[in-house]
Amino acid sequence: MSLLLPILSALAVLLLVLGVARLREQPGVKIKLAALAPRGQASRPPYFERRILPLAKRIGPRLSWLMPILQPRGISEKLTHAGRPWRLNAEQFLGLQVLAGLSGAIAGLYVTLLLLRSAGAAIVPLLTLIGAYMPLYWLRSRAAERQRTIGQEMPEALEILSISVQAGLGFDSAVGHLVERRSGPLAEELDRFLRELRVGVPRRLAFEQLVTRNPSDELQVVVNALAQAQELGVPIADTLDEQADEMRERRIRRAREEGGKASPKISLVTAMIIAPSAMLLMAAVVAFHILGVLTGPVSPTA
Repeated sequence: MSLLLPILSALAVLLLVLGVARLREQPGVKIKLAALAPRGQASRPPYFERRILPLAKRIGPRLSWLMPILQPRGISEKLTHAGRPWRLNAEQFLGLQVLAGLSGAIAGLYVTLLLLRSAGAAIVPLLTLIGAYMPLYWLRSRAAERQRTIGQEMPEALEILSISVQAGLGFDSAVGHLVERRSGPLAEELDRFLRELRVGVPRRLAFEQLVTRNPSDELQVVVNALAQAQELGVPIADTLDEQADEMRERRIRRAREEGGKASPKISLVTAMIIAPSAMLLMAAVVAFHILGVLTGPVSPTA
């Protein structure tokens, strides 16, 4: 029981840091922060990018022998699915994990020296492991969020491509038109797709690499349909219209599924938190009433 408070405190701090980091990554927050900056002042990279990342990139390759211990299989694929944040490879990401583990060890020593000296043997290793594996949790979350964003952007992108093709543009020109006027993960991947075509990569291979980098179900369906349409000579505009309708239906079904999953979670919160609190409150009222009946009214003293 004595270990519960410092462990929960450390977890709360880590979750707060992750929440603030994810909030700052949102485009709307970045735009507001840029608007609040003084005019004429050059934007300075964050401290994390100026100090922590270069250090992680230096120490990661030197500690590659730790990769089987700290990194699961497929970490390179996860980095690719996440869009290669800060252009990190697996060894450099290992350096980031080592620095996070050292931060957890320092936090464990701090908690041990100030609060629980007798529990230091358990707290320090625990917070070290939590710190070392927090970057993996962040990477999985970023990869899943990026692929989810690509799926959400597909219907509008397909409509723009369909309109551009119907207006007389070729498919590659329509994709370039889309990339120039939109931003986000889907535009980044399509831009890379066009650059691969320009350097001579076969179209089918470029489609395969696009799907390999992004395991989004929506993107895979669209890419397979486009590849088959080009092989069979089916008009691209018709294929794009059909895929846009299908993507809209997928998005509606997914929204309904997420809404259905939210209902049990709300019921669980109600059953585990609100209902016990109300029962404790009623039990306290009944207890005070019974106590008053047993003790009886206090007689006035003469």
